[in-house]
Amino acid sequence: MDLKKKILIAISIVIILILIFFSFGKNSSSKLSVTRGPLVEAVYALGRVKSDETFVLKFGITSSIREIWVEEGQSVAKGQKLLQNDSGVVFSSPIQGTVTKLTVFKNETTMPGIPILEVQNLKSVYISVSLDQESAIRVKRGQRVQMSFESMRTNVYEAEVERVYPSNGQFLVRIEPKNLPDGIL
Repeated sequence: MDLKKKILIAISIVIILILIFFSFGKNSSSKLSVTRGPLVEAVYALGRVKSDETFVLKFGITSSIREIWVEEGQSVAKGQKLLQNDSGVVFSSPIQGTVTKLTVFKNETTMPGIPILEVQNLKSVYISVSLDQESAIRVKRGQRVQMSFESMRTNVYEAEVERVYPSNGQFLVRIEPKNLPDGIL
């Protein structure tokens, strides 16, 4: 095949492709309609569910656990006994909530400053999200938020931005959920 035939075939193919493109373009553009609506800008981030009321028990001195009256996951009332140390001091819950952490056993010795028990009020929670500076600039108090959770991706929950503030070199966003399933952590 000589060079002239190859060029003629290539030009023919290009012309056919252009005609096909324009014929489909005219048919599809006549079916499209433009509508006006709100502009949506999305910021995606990972967050943590936190409690407004949390009690963390730490000892100030080395001490042994004499008695434990609660277990992880147990609901406790305000004033309910939690544990007793070797000095005979009985520690009670200052809030109503759920024991979410218990890191000691009976007769175990604990070191000062290490959290040994945590109680949280799981009925009063918020979402804390850490954002980079560029994303934080686009988030304002009162904005509507849509959230989903890793284990429940198909469910979308409504919430609202309560505040945006800097903390330790990052920007934190406190989000108030409107309604969350019970026990969400």
